Amino acid sequence: MNSLLNVFKGSKVIEVLLNIVKAFEISYENSRLKINLGKISNIYCQSVFYKKIQSYANKRPFYRNSFIYKIIMFFVGLIDRFCGFLNKFLGAILSGSLIKKGVEKFFKSGCEDKLFVLGVFSTSLSIGNFLAIIFLNISSIFSLIVALFMLVLGVVLIILSFVNLEDSKFVLVFRKFIELIR
Repeated sequence: MNSLLNVFKGSKVIEVLLNIVKAFEISYENSRLKINLGKISNIYCQSVFYKKIQSYANKRPFYRNSFIYKIIMFFVGLIDRFCGFLNKFLGAILSGSLIKKGVEKFFKSGCEDKLFVLGVFSTSLSIGNFLAIIFLNISSIFSLIVALFMLVLGVVLIILSFVNLEDSKFVLVFRKFIELIR
């Protein structure tokens, strides 16, 4: 997160916005508004109305005592235990698998590979949408707009995966964003 902030530190617009926010924050901390709002919230927290709402909100729901809820929770517990067993069993089987290694390699690979894959995926979705529009006689303008948007997005992502823009701030911010997602 700090590396993403370092990218924005050089921006004058961000610096001005941060100074404005700090000025409002300092003035609010020393204002009578904050003191009065604090007093009002303390009075409200000690009121009978607030205590009634809290007692109602913290009350155990009636459905938890029902027979149907207990049956549903029993089956949910069985499914949960079964899925836990499958996770352990398949995890042990697939620990040395080529598929697992390929998936791990994909997620550990660089930003360019992910951009290319996302671009191909987006482009293939748009082509499928165009084929559905043509062959199924879908005359929706919304479908056409979505297909065009996905096509443009896919082409842009594919181009960005091949172009080396190391000095561009946009690419640097996008890479930091991808790293945060990972």
